[in-house]
Amino acid sequence: MAVLDARIFERLARLAERRRQIVRPGADVAALRSVAYASGGELLSNPMVPEAAPVLLWDRSRRCLSPWLLDFLGEGHFREVTPSETWQPMVQLSMLGMCRRCPPCLRFRSWLWSTRAAIECSVANRTWFCTLTYRPSVFLLRSYQAEQRYGAGWSSLSHEERLSLVLAECGRDLRLFMVQLRADARRDAAAALGVAKRNAPSATGIRQMSVVEFHQSGVPHFHALIHERDPLLPVRKRLLVDAWRHGFTKFNLVDESDGAPRYLSKYLSKDAVSRVRASPRYGQVEGLPEALEPLPKF
Repeated sequence: MAVLDARIFERLARLAERRRQIVRPGADVAALRSVAYASGGELLSNPMVPEAAPVLLWDRSRRCLSPWLLDFLGEGHFREVTPSETWQPMVQLSMLGMCRRCPPCLRFRSWLWSTRAAIECSVANRTWFCTLTYRPSVFLLRSYQAEQRYGAGWSSLSHEERLSLVLAECGRDLRLFMVQLRADARRDAAAALGVAKRNAPSATGIRQMSVVEFHQSGVPHFHALIHERDPLLPVRKRLLVDAWRHGFTKFNLVDESDGAPRYLSKYLSKDAVSRVRASPRYGQVEGLPEALEPLPKF
């Protein structure tokens, strides 16, 4: 157990306004504590309050200028131990997390997703770089739908909050685009192989990552990378064109040497509104650097 200078606890005290308590099942927090120990977490005792219980502190704030202090509290639970059950007391973990809004956080997010995209490009048979735009009339409709879905109080929201809600509406279009694309690709594969569509290769072989960019007019458009991992499930350009019906489109074949992952991720370093949408475990393949391994999800 490390006994550190009181300054680290003074720093934690100053984060009182940026402190959150998150209560989760004890087994989940215990699993997260195991990850913390393996990743450099330290069990600290406070020299200012010697009688206080030690604190497991996991610093994942990197160079964040305004980190959050997250206190994970695991509720007591029973753990099955043959031939009886043993009661496990409450477990706790304090974690310094990134704010995801300051310049260092945005630069790290850009680097992280650029690296993941490069990994996906390196293992894919082909990768498409896609630009999906909106006609102004369609974007106005999405803005109206976002306002109606939110209801009363829309006028009291900040510009950034409204923009996030409108982008959530646009995100549904992107999700339907991928659903349509995967269905059409499976139909093509089934016809080429001479089998029923249900026996065609799984659509999970088509993976994607997308980010949003705003035109000077304020209308957003998506940039996306679509990866073909399964050689039996190719994506024809005509399928891409037909799957997006909301505006102009552009599609080009690229590889990791074209700089497409860096071009795509540079928008993530500009502002915190640009949300990443990606396939599950995007960039998580054999040989992935340990630093990119995801945290357990709650």
